[in-house]
Amino acid sequence: MDLIARVTFSFSRTLTLNIWAHRITLAESDTGQKTLGEEFDLVAFYRHSKPLSFEAGMSAFVPAKVMRTRFSGMDTALWGYVAVLVQCSQRFD
Repeated sequence: MDLIARVTFSFSRTLTLNIWAHRITLAESDTGQKTLGEEFDLVAFYRHSKPLSFEAGMSAFVPAKVMRTRFSGMDTALWGYVAVLVQCSQRFD
């Protein structure tokens, strides 16, 4: 199960910032430990023009005890991305 809290900030018509927090759990567990960990996401979206947008995001996954035990002391995982989005307006039927 993935429990999500989300906050969106719209600074203008062209700039948006999203913050997500996830708690990831198992539906059932033999050990009684259901929480796998928490993930935190930060995503910024900027629309330069109608066909051109940019997106950048960063995430962190903080493993709970069950994940650290199973994967030998797994540390917090960090990752990020940058994307250029181009929208074509011509249809090819």
